[in-house]
Amino acid sequence: MFTGAMVALVTPFQDGEIDFQTLEELIDFQLNNGIDAIVPVGTTGESPTLSHDEHKQLIERIVEVVDGQVPVIAGAGSNSTAEAIELTAFAKKVGADATLQVTPFHRPFQPGGWTLLVLGPPVAPILTSRCDSRGTDASRLPL
Repeated sequence: MFTGAMVALVTPFQDGEIDFQTLEELIDFQLNNGIDAIVPVGTTGESPTLSHDEHKQLIERIVEVVDGQVPVIAGAGSNSTAEAIELTAFAKKVGADATLQVTPFHRPFQPGGWTLLVLGPPVAPILTSRCDSRGTDASRLPL
């Protein structure tokens, strides 16, 4: 599926706004130095602090800049099942190759939520990220 080195891309800011010029420079640096996949808008990319519009703008811009040179595995996880489904569908719509989902950690998992996400909108592969010691082991989520 995906192999090699994958970078969890940071989201650069300038004066409280996403710095898209620096973002493109970071992507170009990674592409020019042999990265095998770009993984934006995970927790390293400030996903918990972004608005939904900013999150979507980042995914779309990164897919455009990468332009198929390497896979884009877009962060689309959330403790809200509905938000995760929305971001996952958006990532697919704009051309991401897969999504990165965070397992629930701040509140109990919503009943049936994982099933809704996995079986919901037709999406490219879904990868899970356990970013917190309180995270849920994805292999134990009910399907």
